[in-house]
Amino acid sequence: MEFYQNPGGPKSSFIGGFGNCQKTAFFERKWIPCAIIAGAALLVYFRTLFCGFTYLDDNGLILNNMAFLGRPANVLAAFSREAFNGAGGGSYYRPLLLVSLIGDACLGGSAPFFYHFTNVVLHMLVCMALYVFLRAWGRDGLFSLSAALFFAVHPALNQAVAWIPGRNDVLLALFSLLCFTSFIAFAQEREQKYLAPHLLFYACALFTKESALLLPFFLALYALAIRRDIPRTAVLRAAGGWFVITILWSLMRAAALKTVSGGARYDIARSLYENFPALLPGLGKALFPFNLSVMPVLKDMSLMPGLAALAVIIAALYKSRGLDRRRAAFAGLWFLLWLLPSFIRPSGQQPDFTEHRLYVPFIGLMMLAGEIRPPFIARGRTLALLLFALLLFAGVSVYRARYFTDRVSFWENAARTSPHSLMNRTQFGAAYYERGRYAEAGEQWSKALELAPDDPAVELNMGAIRFQEGRMEEAGGLWERALRADPGNKKTLNNLAVLYYERKDYKRTAVYVGRLLVLNSRVSPALLAATAPYLAGRKTQVTDRK
Repeated sequence: MEFYQNPGGPKSSFIGGFGNCQKTAFFERKWIPCAIIAGAALLVYFRTLFCGFTYLDDNGLILNNMAFLGRPANVLAAFSREAFNGAGGGSYYRPLLLVSLIGDACLGGSAPFFYHFTNVVLHMLVCMALYVFLRAWGRDGLFSLSAALFFAVHPALNQAVAWIPGRNDVLLALFSLLCFTSFIAFAQEREQKYLAPHLLFYACALFTKESALLLPFFLALYALAIRRDIPRTAVLRAAGGWFVITILWSLMRAAALKTVSGGARYDIARSLYENFPALLPGLGKALFPFNLSVMPVLKDMSLMPGLAALAVIIAALYKSRGLDRRRAAFAGLWFLLWLLPSFIRPSGQQPDFTEHRLYVPFIGLMMLAGEIRPPFIARGRTLALLLFALLLFAGVSVYRARYFTDRVSFWENAARTSPHSLMNRTQFGAAYYERGRYAEAGEQWSKALELAPDDPAVELNMGAIRFQEGRMEEAGGLWERALRADPGNKKTLNNLAVLYYERKDYKRTAVYVGRLLVLNSRVSPALLAATAPYLAGRKTQVTDRK
């Protein structure tokens, strides 16, 4: 099977070597480099198999969803529900993510091992698929192996593998790579047998994440700008399949979310404008992955590594011999356009720039690296530098696995590396509070209160600390302020009811119990019994007025 290569390069096959390197027995036996790639990924992420839950989305997706995930019969139902809120109204349509979680739940219930195991296996598959894709793209075996190894161990991609919900981006990368590789085969051979798997992988990517809507654009761009010898009839046949699959997905998504856009409201232009500066830190983490955070915010992200990375890339491209500008531009667009959707957040929601979002865009940087041929570095020295970087990056990734061990370690890293994030401080305090470490929880929530003095959620939390310390007046004052800002908050109403119940002020307890009952909230039998005479008196007065 013959495949396209850069002009002037020797002919090469999809099974054999690519680019300017001659075929070798090592690269002819594709299973050997794939085994090396898979082994490297497994070694780096073996420690994550014994990590737990971080309580960032994994509790909502898994722990609070076990009634659904624990039933294999719900595989089809996963295509008709929102990922977090099965009743609809959410914004995340992730059928294949839910299907994969159903498999893990059936194997191990709510134990985290199988969820982490699946993440590691999927990452291994992606790294091998990247190797095959780069060979099909036109790169030689040595570069493809090196790029896949860098992808396998790179610290900036750590979160996509070690954090269970990061699986969604891993699945998206897998199906996107397989979709593109099968399209290259279809474009080269013009045989119908490659079209069916290509369309299947496109459908899988789309039912994984809506970002896959970018695939038809890149596939068409490849056909029109990179492989201009592809017959238009072949492209039109594939485009017809993309259109049908996209329409089907759109209808199913709208039915599952109850609306076209889901329950959230988006201001796309404003989101892109406000969050676009995060592009540079993202690029910086790709080349200099040493200022990482499990939950970064823009205020705590440095632009300098990104500027340095941009300067290095521009200089390397400028000095490259025989640069194919179209392919380099394609690779740059891949990084940019796959990253941009992560900047779009629902209105009123704090933006986050978690590093698992770099997983798919990073493929573009690997493609771009394949276009760089600097004349000023000797081959032997290049290999030595690559080996050093691989070992260094692998060591950093192994070390960073500790931040995904449990809830406390995850949010400790989040608060330490992004101290200006209200969410990080609040969640770190909650992690301590759940373990009964009230002093540490109070310290984090005090810092959160400094960031947002009037935030009702923080006042609610600080009130809980004061209550545990026996400082009832302060607890009541905090909860009263929180209630004025958020009058319908059931947790605040319940806390105030419990506070006055403990102080044996049943009349005031009845005020908050009554409001809870109006909101159809569950009230403990003890509170109902203590406030029954006061609540009955209220009902009698209301009846007399009528």
